[in-house]
Amino acid sequence: MKYKIFKKAIAGMALGALASAMMFGAAEESSSGIREEISQEYVNYCQEAGEKYKICPELLEAIIETESNGNPDAVGGYGEIGLMQIYLERHEERAERLGVSCVKDPRGNIFLGTDYLAELFLEHGDLGTALMAYNGTRDAADRGDRGDYTDYAKEIMERARQLERLHGK
Repeated sequence: MKYKIFKKAIAGMALGALASAMMFGAAEESSSGIREEISQEYVNYCQEAGEKYKICPELLEAIIETESNGNPDAVGGYGEIGLMQIYLERHEERAERLGVSCVKDPRGNIFLGTDYLAELFLEHGDLGTALMAYNGTRDAADRGDRGDYTDYAKEIMERARQLERLHGK
C-alpha cells in the first residue's frame, strides 16, 4: 500500500492520549478535532529526522504517540527505551554510528528509531510491512505480501494521515 505520506528517496514512507499531551506537551487542536499529542520539541526533532531520512515527520510523530505516548522515560516490557521504544541491545552499533550516547535523549532516540525505520522500509519496500517489522511482528514480510497489516501498522498509518491534515498537508 502506498500513501501520500511517503517522500522522495524513500518513495513512499510516515494514539497518544490527552493525558500524555497534558503531561508531556501541550496538545494543539484543529477545527476538525485532530490533536497534536506530543510536545513541540519532539515535533521539531521529527521534522529534522524526517528531512534527513526523507520520511514524513507525521509518521514519526504517530509512532511516538503509539509507542510511548510522548513519554521520553517510557520503558517497554522487553526493555525498549524512550519515545520510539528503542531496544538498545539490538541497536548499539546504530547508536554508535549515529553518535547517540544516551538512548533516553529525545533527539537521539528519534534519530535511532528513524534510521531503523528507514532501513526496514528499504528492506521491505512497503510502509505497512516496515511498521510491522518495527513493532516486532514475526511474520511481517508474509503478512505484508498479503496486505494483512496488524492493527499497530494500520493505526499508525491512519494517525499519520490525521497529523498531515492537522499540518495542512
